[in-house]
Amino acid sequence: MLQSLLHICYLQDNLKDLRRESQKLIEERNDVRIRVIIAEQQQMKRLERVQGWFSRVQDVLYEVDRLTLESNREDVKLCLGGLCTRSCKSNYKFGRKVFRTLREVQSLSLEGDFKEVAQPAAVNPVDERPLPTSVVGLQSTFERVWSCVMEDTIGIVGLYGMGGVGKTTLLTQINNKFLVSPNHFDFVIWVVVSKDLQLEKIQECVAKKIGLFNES
Repeated sequence: MLQSLLHICYLQDNLKDLRRESQKLIEERNDVRIRVIIAEQQQMKRLERVQGWFSRVQDVLYEVDRLTLESNREDVKLCLGGLCTRSCKSNYKFGRKVFRTLREVQSLSLEGDFKEVAQPAAVNPVDERPLPTSVVGLQSTFERVWSCVMEDTIGIVGLYGMGGVGKTTLLTQINNKFLVSPNHFDFVIWVVVSKDLQLEKIQECVAKKIGLFNES
């Protein structure tokens, strides 16, 4: 009985606290969101607990809006003003919802003090590349090159020939073969090197692939 009276007596104060605390939670959510955006721009992945927190914050803010709308109803205004036309049971239920939502908002605000919001994203060892719908006449060459690539004593394999004979297609086949065949390579890195060689660009491509590149 005492708890019921407290929910009714402190309803107006709890509503004020709920509005104030929910605004603080919105500001905190926005700050965390900015941190996540910056981290994701650096090729990082948001933590699952951060994503879960975002979802719970969204749910509780929806409940705050709903309770705020309900508090603006005429009969609730009368109760808040001291002239109550609602039943004690209705007053208690509404006051209890406000109290519990206030506690949840405060709890989420404390929970949102994240030291870290993201972690390095897992890097795929191999990126699949598109192949022509039909590849003809390269099977024997492909098998020879693949055998060389898998040979521990061979460190470099060079392909040469006129334009249009299928060098890029063959390399694409080799690249995609790593997706389905056991091998001892940690990463397969595809880098296009033009005649106007820029070493920094090549280093940047390699660093991105192995997760060492930092845009900052």
